[in-house]
Amino acid sequence: MADTDIEWADVVWNVVKGCSRKSPGCGGGTPGPLKGGCYAERMAIRMSGPGQPYEGLVESTTAGPRWTGKVVLDEELLDAPLRWKKPRRVFVNSMSDLFHEALSFADIDRVFATMRLAERHTFQVLTKRADRMRKYVEWARSRSVVEGLEVVPGRPITWERAHPNVWLGVSVEDQRRADERIPHLLATPAAVRFLSCEPLLRPVDLSRWLPRVRYYLARCSGCGHTASSEFFGELRNHDDADVACPVCGHLMQDEVPGLSWVIVGGESGPGARPMHPVWARRLRDQCVGAGVPFFFKQWGAWKPYCAMTEAEGNALYEPVPEGQPSDSIRRCRVPTVSFPTEPLPVGGEVHLLFNLGKKRAGRELDGRTWDEFPGQEVRGD
Repeated sequence: MADTDIEWADVVWNVVKGCSRKSPGCGGGTPGPLKGGCYAERMAIRMSGPGQPYEGLVESTTAGPRWTGKVVLDEELLDAPLRWKKPRRVFVNSMSDLFHEALSFADIDRVFATMRLAERHTFQVLTKRADRMRKYVEWARSRSVVEGLEVVPGRPITWERAHPNVWLGVSVEDQRRADERIPHLLATPAAVRFLSCEPLLRPVDLSRWLPRVRYYLARCSGCGHTASSEFFGELRNHDDADVACPVCGHLMQDEVPGLSWVIVGGESGPGARPMHPVWARRLRDQCVGAGVPFFFKQWGAWKPYCAMTEAEGNALYEPVPEGQPSDSIRRCRVPTVSFPTEPLPVGGEVHLLFNLGKKRAGRELDGRTWDEFPGQEVRGD
């Protein structure tokens, strides 16, 4: 276990070590000095010497630290959550991806077995490999009975009923990744489905997937088996006759699952790419309108002028030299970036952002922090 400064978790459990870059959120997606980068690579390279935890998993290159692509399950940490007495929110693999293609389904299953047994904790699993997450869960559910649990005769304990303390989420940094990953997430059974829009690199519209627009899912009242239409397919006519479960014969019941939580944040670290404040506000407004808990994690390295007081903004500039007019051009003490006018229905604002670093930039959005979690009342004010 390691305590964490990640605001939406209590601890991190890095039971899997090693990874590889998957999409622009991992860094390197833009030319020039603001290329971003994988914070886990930067941390792992410090622990990659002989005999250290990340030996052979990350290497130094002319472009900076890079994963080698080797991924391993840390046997010594596999049962660690079973020894933690106090209930915690556990971020699983903050420096890797549990559904990495180099990890077998059998090894992933061992991690889920620990999460099932450590039922006092809530496990938050985040992935960029939503398709493989879905395939793993389909593979695990196909085994029908979860070993090690008592079952009622004729009613096997299904995978999803055995993991009520596991939240599954996907990373979404732009609209393309949202369109690719969210349908896989929504087709995957989970107690909570969530998004991490961090680093948010482009505008994202979630209205298609929030509760106002849902897709049809039927769940068996007996064994828990699910059957769904494809997300982009036609919805089933709810006036049709009752449907029997193909597994156990009980009636299938209507469900309309959706996203339970949305996290938004900007990028931090060397070469961090800025997040337009309008992007964050739109996602906040969509979540508030749909009653979905919204968590604003951070501005990242870049804080917009609109999130500052006048005094804070003025303090970033050199004083006006004595004898010169008060409106004279002043030099800014920190790097700045301007977003071009957006041809969108928000007035086409141009925003100036300042590179202050994560701590100074803070995490207030429009004058308040947004620390909403699933299961809590959503304020939305």
